Amino acid sequence: MFSNKIAYLAPVYNHENYVLELLDSIKKDISLISIDIAKEIIIIDDGSTDNCNEVINNWCINNKNLNINYKSRENKGLTITLNELIQSTDANYLRLCASDDILISGSSEILLNEIQSNVTLLAVCGDAIIINKDGKELFKSSIAYHGGNIEKLIDTKISYDELILNWCIAGPSSLIKKEFYENMKYLENESIDDFYLYLKLIEQNALKIIPNKLCYYRVHDTNTSKTTNNDKRIENLKSFLRIIKNFDSLKLKYKSILTVESLTIAKINFLEKKYLNCSYYLFKYLYYRVVN
Repeated sequence: MFSNKIAYLAPVYNHENYVLELLDSIKKDISLISIDIAKEIIIIDDGSTDNCNEVINNWCINNKNLNINYKSRENKGLTITLNELIQSTDANYLRLCASDDILISGSSEILLNEIQSNVTLLAVCGDAIIINKDGKELFKSSIAYHGGNIEKLIDTKISYDELILNWCIAGPSSLIKKEFYENMKYLENESIDDFYLYLKLIEQNALKIIPNKLCYYRVHDTNTSKTTNNDKRIENLKSFLRIIKNFDSLKLKYKSILTVESLTIAKINFLEKKYLNCSYYLFKYLYYRVVN
């Protein structure tokens, strides 16, 4: 059984300049929840080499009125940390909070009202505002920034295909029921954790997207999707491809997966300078875009 509780789960790694903003935004968001529900904050510092541990410890000392569970340990990686955070709570509702992002005040109340209004839902996701490393607003919509179309995403008839084709959800803009994780764990050897998560939700037909702006998503040099290192880009794309191959059953229903798979293989071949193979898969990608 799960408790009538919302848990804010924060994996932290080398974000001493940002983590305090996240924690203060969680505190303010909690203060605006009018629904009768317990709240907790669970933080794991995943072996940071900067001053994160001291920053978080001081924040916890100054906020003893909140229900906080914090620990710092050796580095194990993001996906292992996410699984550990999820298993450490019995809360019915989970909000994953990247340590370099910021929650918009009152956003959890919006998500809770939405997910509680439909018993078939396992997750609700919204939009985000893009900020830079200094907190300056860059784009008003994370969905638009990543190539998504909000009108298509909120249309339940086509939202899943749009999400697959244009991956555009910022992690902290989501609220997910703990029961979903009873049969799902993040793949601990893969780096693209969020795409796997949402394909699993699509597989269960239990995801809804709303247009509300729910967090600030920070773009900076250490974002996984923004790396310019060629070897790292290839490994991230191969991780993305391995994740897609876990969902062959979905390809019958969502041809958009074939489209994304072909483009991913084309990108890998291009970065590996296998241009003939790249051309072949780029042709397949264009074909699937037309027929779908």
